[in-house]
Amino acid sequence: VRWLSIASDLSAIQDRVAEGHYSRWPVVDPQNESILGYLLAKDLIQLSDDSDWRKIVRPLDRISSHETVDSAMSRMQR
Repeated sequence: VRWLSIASDLSAIQDRVAEGHYSRWPVVDPQNESILGYLLAKDLIQLSDDSDWRKIVRPLDRISSHETVDSAMSRMQR
């Protein structure tokens, strides 16, 4: 799995996303290997060189083990 480190600077993130050709990237804290959220590649386009890319990391939706697949998919499509 390819992922982005929350500790990386904007230039490194842009390079990694450009070479990866994926639209969604998990963002990970390398110190404890926890997933913090995800980044949409298209969101990088609006950033200036001095912007903090961490502010555009989106939260992950949590799914209960009791939730049905149909329910989870409906929620994700909103």
